[in-house]
Amino acid sequence: LSAGYYTRRGAKGEGEFRYMLGQSSRGQLNAFYIHDGTFVESYQNRWAWTYNHNLVLPGKLEQKLNWLDASDRDYVRHFSGDIPGRGEYGLMSEGSLSRTGRVVSAWVNANRIRNNLTSKLVGFDPNTVQLLPGFTIVTTDQTFSDDVPLHWGISTQFSRFWRVAPSFDPIYPDGWANGIDFFLPGS
Repeated sequence: LSAGYYTRRGAKGEGEFRYMLGQSSRGQLNAFYIHDGTFVESYQNRWAWTYNHNLVLPGKLEQKLNWLDASDRDYVRHFSGDIPGRGEYGLMSEGSLSRTGRVVSAWVNANRIRNNLTSKLVGFDPNTVQLLPGFTIVTTDQTFSDDVPLHWGISTQFSRFWRVAPSFDPIYPDGWANGIDFFLPGS
């Protein structure tokens, strides 16, 4: 744990927690909080965290989680050393569950992107496209025969992309009120 003070921004606290459950099972959480006196008045309680987790389960299953988040769009720009993402379009988080085998491997995953290019200062941008879930099955490459240097393998993937906002971006021609959403084919 650590504490500091910025002369203009105010008091800031940081914490790091690490654990190791086995040779390949481990995690780390880094968390940051500041009551920022220079930020927008109603959003002065600012925070960020990064959490990395890897857990090996019975049956050759492996669970991974990499979660990166912040209280507002500008946190990584104002505090660039706290969490990665400065200059990036968004903060990418991913969780997965996988099983690796000699012949067939499979995994399911989900991604979450916190948009840094939005006009919204705080909150989640409903227009950002997310992946939930993704599912992949692959085979190890096999040879046709020992005499022929050709290999084959099978890979299949299912991805479901979604967003909270409607499935189209509303367009407002001159003279139309911004409260009316409609779809223009080809636009």
